[in-house]
Amino acid sequence: MSDLEKAPDIQINSNCVNNGSIEVEDEELDHARDTTLQEREDRNCNGSDGEHELMIVGRPEQDTPLSPSSSPSSRGYRDPDWEEEYRHYHKIAATFKKYKRFSYAKVDKTLGFIRSMPKRHQILLRDYRKHIEEIRRCIDVNHNLFQLMILDASSMFENHDEVYPKKLKTAPAAEPTAFDYDKLQAVLKHIVRDWTAEGKKERDSCYKPLIDEVEEIFGNTRVDGYSDIKILIPGAGMGRLSHELVRRGYIVQGNEFSLFMLFASNFILNKCSGKAVYKCHPWIHQNTNVLNHQDQTREISFPDIDPCDLPANSGCRFSMTAGDFLEAYATPTQESAWDCVVTCFFIDCANNIITYLERIFSCLKDGGMWLNLGPLLYHYSDLADEDSIEPSFDFLADIIQKIGFVIEKQDTTVPTMYAENERSLLSYSYRSIFLVCRKPHKEQPSAVA
Repeated sequence: MSDLEKAPDIQINSNCVNNGSIEVEDEELDHARDTTLQEREDRNCNGSDGEHELMIVGRPEQDTPLSPSSSPSSRGYRDPDWEEEYRHYHKIAATFKKYKRFSYAKVDKTLGFIRSMPKRHQILLRDYRKHIEEIRRCIDVNHNLFQLMILDASSMFENHDEVYPKKLKTAPAAEPTAFDYDKLQAVLKHIVRDWTAEGKKERDSCYKPLIDEVEEIFGNTRVDGYSDIKILIPGAGMGRLSHELVRRGYIVQGNEFSLFMLFASNFILNKCSGKAVYKCHPWIHQNTNVLNHQDQTREISFPDIDPCDLPANSGCRFSMTAGDFLEAYATPTQESAWDCVVTCFFIDCANNIITYLERIFSCLKDGGMWLNLGPLLYHYSDLADEDSIEPSFDFLADIIQKIGFVIEKQDTTVPTMYAENERSLLSYSYRSIFLVCRKPHKEQPSAVA
């Protein structure tokens, strides 16, 4: 038998992100369900050798199991935190559901503007108007894909029945904002980055140095293709880096906070079987710096590999946690639990980067390794209502060592890109920081005579 076989599904457990059920009222969503059920059966990942799923877990291995009495429906009062999570979940689900309505409105606004122009301008823009109508067709394709992503989203968390009731009386979720739709549109770009042939160049620049370093450090730990090395990947996004390390025989757990990413990665990792089975138009919302109109509407197929081609027992070796990294890995069971932590474009997502560094240090076993690649963009730096620190790398390197790490490798000139459109007239390139750091062994106390 081949060392790779069809690996059954992966499932997600969360007590950090609410998973209330999604009510389906849309005829289009019903149609998406009807027309794809047989398609899924034909491409089902579940093999006959036994079923298991990629688990998406919340605070992993909690010290005290959640009792039924701690759920919001049994407390006898409304817990604001639970209600906030519940509303947030439904707001993100509504963003997926209402994508077409929002996108159509922008197209209609452009067409309305054209109709308001002088007749001679309208004549000159005749071909451009046909292009705008083509964008509308592409929106339909993306919309159908987004509906598939939320089709089973309410059951993607492993502990959903225990932690969150399916029906919770609470205030309705807020309407999605333009910012929410921007995040949803970014999901398409991340699919390109992680799961298409077009994204290979980016993956080679960002993921390959990390994978190669893991192999150099831990490659000799494999026995019959499997290693007992446990690798944690905070900010796992669409899951490709985690997937690649599982394919190489390691035990891997990704962590992701964004429900946008979790819905999409769950769909790809659990619902896609085979190569190039789905299509999307990721660049239709990028209206500037377009060289050729066909570049904007071009179709992308994904995934470029079969996500189900994993080692035979990968269900117990591949998991995802949903929630904030600092909270999800704050439990005593996570202390000194991991052989390796791999971060890619992640550490600058904190408003206080020291908290991330300390948590990574805490999670590692003595002698464990932290591998990092990414810039110092500092996502909170320009937000007026948020506190933030933005230490330059010279300060950061000093902080890393004072926390206790030993920096074994350092390169501050690694050229990388992030979710770039390769045909755009504009591109951004980072000189990313590549670090290999070790958590030293504690000194053993000397024996007392």
